[in-house]
Amino acid sequence: MFSYFVLSLVGGASAFSFRATKKTALTAPVAAAAYSDHECLGSGQYEGPQFEDADTDKSGKVSEKEFVSYAQRMGKTEEDAKTMIGQADSNGDESLTVKEFVALLGGGGPPRIHARANRTCRFQNVCYNLTSDTGTLLYFWNGRLDVPTNLDLRPNAIPANGPVYMKLQLVPETMPPQVTYFRNPVVALFQPIGSENFGHELADDMYGVYVMLKVFRIADPFSAQVLTLDSCDKFSNDLMDRSVCKKMIPKMYPALSRHSVLQLRTSDLLLANPGSNGANGAASQAPRNKSSLMCFHTLLASPGMNSFRVWGAGSTVPHFYWGFRTQLVRRMLGSSCADEACGSSKPVPKRILILEKSTKNRAKMKSTTGDGIENVDAVREHLRAHFPNYKVESVDPASLSFKDQISMLTQTAFLFAHGGGGGFGAFFLPRKATLAVAPAWSSETEIAWMHTLWFNICKLPSKVVSLELAVKIVNAQQPGCLKPLELR
Repeated sequence: MFSYFVLSLVGGASAFSFRATKKTALTAPVAAAAYSDHECLGSGQYEGPQFEDADTDKSGKVSEKEFVSYAQRMGKTEEDAKTMIGQADSNGDESLTVKEFVALLGGGGPPRIHARANRTCRFQNVCYNLTSDTGTLLYFWNGRLDVPTNLDLRPNAIPANGPVYMKLQLVPETMPPQVTYFRNPVVALFQPIGSENFGHELADDMYGVYVMLKVFRIADPFSAQVLTLDSCDKFSNDLMDRSVCKKMIPKMYPALSRHSVLQLRTSDLLLANPGSNGANGAASQAPRNKSSLMCFHTLLASPGMNSFRVWGAGSTVPHFYWGFRTQLVRRMLGSSCADEACGSSKPVPKRILILEKSTKNRAKMKSTTGDGIENVDAVREHLRAHFPNYKVESVDPASLSFKDQISMLTQTAFLFAHGGGGGFGAFFLPRKATLAVAPAWSSETEIAWMHTLWFNICKLPSKVVSLELAVKIVNAQQPGCLKPLELR
């Protein structure tokens, strides 16, 4: 038996004792004098926030005006930025010191000039206490000063879905002589943002996890275990009901990993590791002594700033969205895939698709972008009459499986869609297809991001689509449509 002292990264030290036995099932010996370890990288191709860039007048502080300007370049609204600075401004002078800036945007260790909100970190040999089950990871610490603090598990958090920081405790000792290791060699830990919304789930959350695995060059990313800190509908600052995410995630995340998404809690970890406690690893077989550490060979944490909203704010830095699309299409469609992602050279079928939006899904929810296209039937029949060689259809994407959505959209030449989350299905359009999108309060950011992708975009002036305009768009006669930038 042994005991140790735990140091909290976010405060002072607190006494914490731990008893261990060498008879835990599925244990593995630890190398002599082994400690936890970590490495942090800039997450993807978007450079993280730097104090010098925000401090434009070189006064040594970032004023509210400077921070608003800087935050808008990261995809925040002016309202979001003012809320953030209000939360971080400890002395009420409406400005941020280096220390406050680092704390707000994600520094690590002692205050540094280069704050890294845009980073993802790889931890090795960090462990979870299955008995206390507090959502806190244990880092067996050798005194390094750069252990990351304020590591936000959300991609580009906003006030409505604020930062969710990884809980990490320093244990100033070597690892116990024997520990139980999680079954998967690689785990990716994050917390969803806007999880009730298809667009946020796809282009923020799933993309963020994809980038985490990519920047650390994980050899078999499809075998990685995706973990959330807590339930996908938790940590909602705006108190919105996001429980629909519990149905959405099981449908979408099989495109990222062959394993079901789990939470960082004892019941899920035991169910994923049959035999680690009891014959079946069931939650009812929870450990009855304080020896139960479950450790991770490699744990990746934090998606950084990888969010469509960064490019929606005007960034022209290349991104990984085409590779992300390719992976999702291949994994979801398999042998039935007829898309370029799977090596197909067949021309895109002559299909025109018009999206419907049913009120039973998102049209009446609190943060909705409202009803979709209001004259779907009229547009469909008019285009059928004018383009007999095209297959013209209308569908509510919420009525389809994720696989069926991808299959249909990859074989669509023209898509008429509403703004907001449902319209993010355009992400699966083939190269050089055309999206005609109806206005929504979120349109500016969404269109700016989609402009960096691989398809043409035509802005519809109204949710009641002009039949004449619809014909012009299909005939490629509508001026002002945006050609793709293809930032990759």
